[in-house]
Amino acid sequence: GLSGISILNEAFDRLLGRLTDEKPGLCLIFDDLDEAGTLTHSVIFHLLDQPEVLPVLVVATFVPDAPRDLRDLFSGTTIDLSNLRRKEAQALGGDLLGAKSLSSGLADLLWSVTNGHPLFIGILVERLQAEGHIAQSEEDGEAALILAEKDEFTSLSDLLLRSIEQLPDVQRKTLLCASVLGDG
Repeated sequence: GLSGISILNEAFDRLLGRLTDEKPGLCLIFDDLDEAGTLTHSVIFHLLDQPEVLPVLVVATFVPDAPRDLRDLFSGTTIDLSNLRRKEAQALGGDLLGAKSLSSGLADLLWSVTNGHPLFIGILVERLQAEGHIAQSEEDGEAALILAEKDEFTSLSDLLLRSIEQLPDVQRKTLLCASVLGDG
């Protein structure tokens, strides 16, 4: 209830007060704040409602269609990190490979499969390279695609799951525990 939220807000204020007494300021980072529970949102709202009390910088990530109250809280202070454009996606792929340029086939694959999602580009390039689907010319520095099937790389989650399946058992179990804890 409200008394529980009030107690949590007070405890959080005391904790941050102690931390900022020892240091001139504090940066709190919240990833996927849109997926956090109501209680977490209320603590963040409380914290940001009194910026003059504590020297705290709050950095948060959330999806563009996050709840309105969350978007309003950060209104005017957000940076939209949308997917890369085609040319930028190609540049990222080239940088990851250490290549001067990408063949049209590799550039097309990166763009059509990832739609410019930077993490997806990184994981896809890593996978293609590990499986020997990329060749690089020493003469002109171009990276080219070698016999890769588009449907092998249907989604980012598919690639992540394939990578997870290749981990040693202990690491897979640790990742499973972390994902369960992350979902609350």
